[in-house]
Amino acid sequence: MFRDILVRVFFLVFVAVLGWIAGRLLKIKTKGLSDLVIYVISPFFACHAIVDSSVGHSFFKYTFVAFAFSSVLGLCAYAIGRWLWKDCRANLFGFAGGDSNTGYFALPVALSLFDSQQIAVAIFMASGVVLYEFSVGYLIVAKGVMPARQSLRRFVRLPFLYAVLGAVIMKECGLTLDSTLSACLKDFRGAYSVLGMMVVGLTLSEFRRPEMDWLFSAMSLSWNIGVQPVVGYILFGWVLDVSQPTLAIIFLMLASPMAANEVAIASSLRVSPEIVAPVVMISTLLALVYVPLCLSSAVFAFQ
Repeated sequence: MFRDILVRVFFLVFVAVLGWIAGRLLKIKTKGLSDLVIYVISPFFACHAIVDSSVGHSFFKYTFVAFAFSSVLGLCAYAIGRWLWKDCRANLFGFAGGDSNTGYFALPVALSLFDSQQIAVAIFMASGVVLYEFSVGYLIVAKGVMPARQSLRRFVRLPFLYAVLGAVIMKECGLTLDSTLSACLKDFRGAYSVLGMMVVGLTLSEFRRPEMDWLFSAMSLSWNIGVQPVVGYILFGWVLDVSQPTLAIIFLMLASPMAANEVAIASSLRVSPEIVAPVVMISTLLALVYVPLCLSSAVFAFQ
C-alpha cells in the first residue's frame, strides 16, 4: 500500500512541477487550461465513469451521500470562514471545507489497492464529490466575486451537471456505450488527472513568490487533515452501519489531500488562486504520510 501511494503522490507532484516549468518557459496562462478542465474534460470523465460502471442503480446512494456530506461540511466551513475573513478567503475556505482530491488522487489509488466492487463504490463517491465541486462548491466560490443571480447563471451553464444527468438517465434506461467508444472515452480519465494537477503548477508559475497566507493555510490543512476524517470516522464508523470494504473506500476519500479543482475553479473565476495553489501542493506532499496512516489505523480500529 505504502509504495502505491508513494508513487501516486510523487507522480502528482511531478505533473505539477511540469506545469510550473511550462508556465515559466512557455508563458502558458492558467485560466485557459482551467476552463478546459472544468468545461470540457470533467463532463466527459464523469459521464463515462457513471455509464461504464458495472453496478446497478443502487450504487447511486454513494453519490448522494458523498454529495450531501461534502455540501454540509463546505457550508459549515464557509460559515466559519466568514467569521475569520471578510474577503474571498472565506469563500475559498468554504469550498475546501467540503472537498478532497478524490478524482486525481483517491481514484487512482483505489484502482491499485481494491477489488472491482470497492472500485465501483469509489467511482460513485468520487462522482458525488465532483458534483459538489461544480455545484455547491462552485456557488460558494462564485459568491465571493459576483452577485447571487449571476453566480446561479454561471452554475446552470456548467456542462458537468448535464453530463451527470445524462449519464444517470442512460444508466436507468439500460443504455450502454459501444466498446470502442468507451475505450476512447477512457482517455479523459488520464487527461482529467494530469491537466488538473498541471493547473496547480501553472498557477504557481505566474507568481515569482507565491503568497502564503499562514492563517488560511493552517486552517485549510487542519480542516483537511483533522476535521474531515474525524467527522467521517464518527459518522460512518460508529453511527451508520457501513460494511468493512466500503469503510476502507470512505476512509481513503476522507484522507485524500486538498483538491486541485479548487485551484482550477478559483483560476476560472479569478478568485485569488495564488493563495490556494501552495496549500494544495503542501497537502499533496503531506498525503505521503497521513494517507497510509489513516488507512492503516482505520483498518485496525474496525477489525
